[in-house]
Amino acid sequence: MGENTITRGDITMKMKAFILAMASGFCLFAMTMTAMASDVYISLVPDNALYDMEPGDIIMQAQPTIQDGSCWISDYTTSVSSYEPGKSYSYTIELRCDSGDEFTSDTEVSVYGAYEVSITSRSARRMTVRAKTYPIYMMDKVQASIDWDEKVVTWDKIPYAKGYSVKVYYEDKNGNERTVKKSVTSPRLSLSGYIPKYDNVRVSVKATRGTGTGDRFIAETNYVYADGGGDDDNESTDQYDFRIPTATRYGVDYDDSSTWSSGSSSGGPGQINAPGSGGSSGPGGPGMTGSSGGQSAGFTGWQGGGNEWYYLIGGVRATGWVEPTRDEWYFLDSSGRMLSGWQLIGNLYYYLNPNHDGTYGRMLVGYQNIGNRLYYLNEQHDGTFGAMWASRYTPNGRYAGPDGTVY
Repeated sequence: MGENTITRGDITMKMKAFILAMASGFCLFAMTMTAMASDVYISLVPDNALYDMEPGDIIMQAQPTIQDGSCWISDYTTSVSSYEPGKSYSYTIELRCDSGDEFTSDTEVSVYGAYEVSITSRSARRMTVRAKTYPIYMMDKVQASIDWDEKVVTWDKIPYAKGYSVKVYYEDKNGNERTVKKSVTSPRLSLSGYIPKYDNVRVSVKATRGTGTGDRFIAETNYVYADGGGDDDNESTDQYDFRIPTATRYGVDYDDSSTWSSGSSSGGPGQINAPGSGGSSGPGGPGMTGSSGGQSAGFTGWQGGGNEWYYLIGGVRATGWVEPTRDEWYFLDSSGRMLSGWQLIGNLYYYLNPNHDGTYGRMLVGYQNIGNRLYYLNEQHDGTFGAMWASRYTPNGRYAGPDGTVY
């Protein structure tokens, strides 16, 4: 045979090499089809549940849901069968990956409604998470009454209250209204220093929670006058303050700005006072904390992923309002975590984009359709830029009602 002759053995060897190359390419393709699962965000708080709560309501053993992440919950159990506000219990949550994804050591888990989280087992397709929490409870309103003869105000003891805050209003001898705020632990307060010494004595009372971790899952209703009416000099009695935490295996973030309103299931704010003044409540630049956030010294920019973002200035996490680019405002809580959705900041409501569309967390302005309602968010740089208007007319003459809904 000549030097260019091809034998059957040559063909067999070349076919084997071709098949091997094809198999290697297929394996490489298959490897690229398996991706790391994104970080997982779980909620133990049912959607709109905080908005719909009324005094005396309790949320317990709610079904956990996935808020974000390429996985799903295959099963969950709770550690106890009976619940009481202030007593902790835990969830054990089984997670499974969607096809084509896998859990790795870099996959993180955040749980809204938990104060402690741990990953008890993990494989490529399954992960078990343990989350500690408390029942979410809204305290009853205080129904006080004044005994003018005995010169005392009394009320029934409120379950799970750690104390009471009492505001006494009266007119001094010059006709000026004065206010005295007192804290008591028992359900009564002597008014002998005010009756009959001063005119127009009035009293409003609210129950107060403690300062422990479990107390953050308990909402305080606001001040109510002894005659049962809302104390208009303070907050609306339709607004209730929760401080529900979000936990990761590295710690916990308490959102101290989470004030929710009863009867507003659309997700928007409930009744508030018209935000016509108070320029200091608007964007005013970041405060600073001492956390470096894990970046090198001098780094300025965004850090994070998914729903967890921080803005660093010179390697330090900023807090409060930040403006990375002109007129693009974001709000960071006391830990530096960027917030989204409706937020009560100062005494004004702002809406921070909750959608991952490239401007996640950005403060929205102008007319916005939110939860099938139209709102107007201030477009003027008057110290309340971005704040929701309520009980006033918008620039083009439409009326924004007490809850901000534009008609």
